Amino acid sequence: RVLVGDFTRTYENIYSFYMSRPGHALASFGCGWLVVMTERGSGDVRVGHGRYDWEFASTPPCLVKRLVITISAMSVFAPHTAELALAWVRTLSYPWSSRMEVLRSPPDIPGLAPLLQGVDGAASVA
Repeated sequence: RVLVGDFTRTYENIYSFYMSRPGHALASFGCGWLVVMTERGSGDVRVGHGRYDWEFASTPPCLVKRLVITISAMSVFAPHTAELALAWVRTLSYPWSSRMEVLRSPPDIPGLAPLLQGVDGAASVA
């Protein structure tokens, strides 16, 4: 309910990026993520990052057994920054991006560059 219904009623223009790709036949996979979205009511821009850690069933179809979402940082920017932020994320490879790509040319929004420095590009697999 929180991740689907409530989330999509509150936010729009949601871009969620994975900072690395999984291989095949994994028992687990972890990677950094970046999200950029706007809030429906206020127009505020939210930019955040953290880690996803998945565990998969060992037998086909190897569905997800567990997902842990860690939020490392989430910042709110004024509505007037939405056009710049959304134009930028639309230039990124979606949904598979990289830390290097994210840091290459972010928009000039005060406070955004320091936030993006924390984006984790490392993957962990088992």
